[in-house]
Amino acid sequence: MTNEEYKKYVKNEIEKTTTNVITAILQSNINMFKEDETIKKILTPDIFKYLKSGKDIIDGDEIIPYPFGDNGKISFVSHAITPHHKCISYVAAYGAGHLHRLLYLINKFFEETVNIGKEKTLTKKVDIIDFGCGQGLATLSFLHTLQLKGNPIEVSNIILIEPSKYAIDRASINIQLAIEKYGLKSKISLLNKRIDEVDAIIIDSYCEPKNSNINLFGHVIDAIDDNQLIGDIVMNMYRGHDVYSNYIIAVNTTSDDNKLRDFKNDFWERNYLVSNFFRKFLGDKQTFDIERRVRKVRNTPISGNFLLTSIYYNTSKSDESI
Repeated sequence: MTNEEYKKYVKNEIEKTTTNVITAILQSNINMFKEDETIKKILTPDIFKYLKSGKDIIDGDEIIPYPFGDNGKISFVSHAITPHHKCISYVAAYGAGHLHRLLYLINKFFEETVNIGKEKTLTKKVDIIDFGCGQGLATLSFLHTLQLKGNPIEVSNIILIEPSKYAIDRASINIQLAIEKYGLKSKISLLNKRIDEVDAIIIDSYCEPKNSNINLFGHVIDAIDDNQLIGDIVMNMYRGHDVYSNYIIAVNTTSDDNKLRDFKNDFWERNYLVSNFFRKFLGDKQTFDIERRVRKVRNTPISGNFLLTSIYYNTSKSDESI
């Protein structure tokens, strides 16, 4: 299936949906997964082992040989798993769980930002920076929650950062369809790069100087094995403004891993100020039930690890928190 065919399929599902955009996108991917003739011929474990993130994993076909008997002889038949198969399989397998975690924390963000106050607050217009965006689930979750809250803020720019060309194109399609459905005017910019290839100057060029930045890390930090790389991510992040706060919304799959805590601590070490107000959410554990129609794909209860914090760069070299 080409990206144009994918867009047409999902757009049709969104137009006829009686629920919401992200449910329509999720269900579209699940339907494509169930209906695909190639996937029907391939053992599920053989598909899922290719569902790790990253350009080298996604952007290429994988040929899987299967033995079969032919007049007493063993022969092989091959099936090709394309980037399309990998993308729809990933969303079918993990999409519901990822969305539940993201929606939980983003809802907390909208509940709590009104209580921050002081001299640093969320601006009326914001820019979203989606690090390791995959197929755009974090941004979709933010836009969906924004609609439910009555659009208290306006998203000017959406910057997607992702090394896989195929995944970032899918993210762009998904988010553009959501923007059209919601009647928004947000501009989407694609950075087809690894996170450590993007620095403050690059990100700054896509943002409005007076806007707060919403930095999304949806199921990214826990997928990074290199601790130095996590530090590089912090080092290369946009440093923010003197007047307005920027925010980090980060979700990990594993509820007992310390990567988000280490990630937050790296900001202190690199002269960022991190709000104490949100620390109570670090390590917060939630269990979610996946929607019944998705349970055929995955029926395990979901838990996660969460980080929600406001940050800004400490130009005065002060050690005080916000």
